[in-house]
Amino acid sequence: MEPAPSRSTRPVYSCVSCHAGADPVSDRFFEVAPGTHLCFSCAMRRGGEYDSGCNDWAVRPHVHDLLRTLA
Repeated sequence: MEPAPSRSTRPVYSCVSCHAGADPVSDRFFEVAPGTHLCFSCAMRRGGEYDSGCNDWAVRPHVHDLLRTLA
């Protein structure tokens, strides 16, 4: 078994709103579209509600404005 990659060698997602980095393995984030992500704080500010018991978003954040800019 190979050792897990260190945090510095794993890919980091950049929040489309605030540009903060999020580690896809250890940080919570919301995938707006393939390759486009919101950090946890921005997703919560946009009305998202995270259910840690289910490890998923109970209420998706409002991202309609972001989807329009991606189209």
